[in-house]
Amino acid sequence: MKLPARQLTEHVYHQILARLVQRRLGIGEHVKSQDVASEFGISQATARTAIAKLVHEGWLESGENGRPVVVKYPSRRKRREPIDETFQSLTEATAERILGMALNRRFSPGEVIKARPLAEELGVSLATTRAALDSLCRDGVFNRLYRRGWQMSPLELEEVRTMFSIRRMLEAIVLERLFQRIDDLTLDNAALDGLLAETQEMIVRFDETSRVERMRAEHRFHQQLIALAGDQVLAEVLHPLLSKMLLVNVAHGLSRSSFPEHQRILEAIKQRNKAEAMAALERDLADPLEAAFYDWD
Repeated sequence: MKLPARQLTEHVYHQILARLVQRRLGIGEHVKSQDVASEFGISQATARTAIAKLVHEGWLESGENGRPVVVKYPSRRKRREPIDETFQSLTEATAERILGMALNRRFSPGEVIKARPLAEELGVSLATTRAALDSLCRDGVFNRLYRRGWQMSPLELEEVRTMFSIRRMLEAIVLERLFQRIDDLTLDNAALDGLLAETQEMIVRFDETSRVERMRAEHRFHQQLIALAGDQVLAEVLHPLLSKMLLVNVAHGLSRSSFPEHQRILEAIKQRNKAEAMAALERDLADPLEAAFYDWD
């Protein structure tokens, strides 16, 4: 089963590719995921995935600080036409907007949401809003209540502990796959370097960033680790869990120590130190009761 975001990612990829064909982006120009996300009304994670595909195809390369820049143009004869916006992509964009509202604490855990007033506020159809809320139900962010609306998932401590436990087990397998790809020489080292540069930037800018930026960066880090592992089964199991666990950070904030642990994980991968990478991952996904949220803002 394909991930819901793929169709939207493909659309954004084709739009940027078309601009390269038309020479609307200059050689050496930085393609910023934040600008792409803002323009298309999508998450930075989706924008980064589309940009990563262009890097993989050689149209962009990781320049200074790992930021993707234009290095060459596709032939006009090989131009692939951008696909049209679809109901699915509009639904995906609407779901991202609703999730953003949840991350900004617009809704409280357990609160019941009605689709009609939300559709009017967002300026989209009722059908699109309902489909977006249903997609967030599949990610565990909302629960569908028969004839009552959609309830933002309540957070029970034992459920949170279970999610952390599952992630520790599955993301350890993610690291196993990553180290296997290092041995097989199939790991995308440019993408790994870019992720390390982003992580180091978050450490430096931590006090300047908003809570939502930190949560998005945390979410994106683990998404990209999974993508680097190249295991579709792990991706399909973990992506919905990662989305639901954004709500944990809504309730409790985000640990200042998370990003240094991310840096240790990435540096250990580059040094082929599996034991250190596993230890850093274990600390990053520590049981919330053991961590006691002592440094959570």
